[in-house]
Amino acid sequence: MAGNFLKALGKSAWTYVVVVATFITVALIPKQWWWLIPSAVSLVVVLASIKVCQIYALRIAQLEEEVRGAQIRPYDAHQKSLAEQKLGSLGSDGLEFLRYLLHHGRTEVGVLAKEFKLDASKVRLVMSELNNAGLVSVERGSGTLKHFQIKPEFADVLKDLLFNSP
Repeated sequence: MAGNFLKALGKSAWTYVVVVATFITVALIPKQWWWLIPSAVSLVVVLASIKVCQIYALRIAQLEEEVRGAQIRPYDAHQKSLAEQKLGSLGSDGLEFLRYLLHHGRTEVGVLAKEFKLDASKVRLVMSELNNAGLVSVERGSGTLKHFQIKPEFADVLKDLLFNSP
């Protein structure tokens, strides 16, 4: 606590002005007035404490603003309900494929078949279901489905829904 106090105190030019002014004042006052020194030191401590409180209050306000900004979702309630509706019509394989695509990005059919230990035709069937639901985009190569990835407009909402983020 004292370390934070001194760090915050040292960040202000005002603090240095007060300290220097106090030393000059002490050096220039006659000896019969030295009884005022404890009062002056107390005053400096009080003023420095007020400055530290102002610095902490400013930092707390900045952190609260960051928290408010982090709580804003990049999608609206309509998009969330649309994604929930689309997810409700999918089977467990479709949900697992979506989770995989969210983690790994653009993926080939062969990779999905190998990862999930499924036949490539089964993977194509599930991915066609996801494509028809409008959740993934398909890049076709030589007449067959080849690469899949989550549509960008659904990426954030699917992360929240599939990984149970608040």
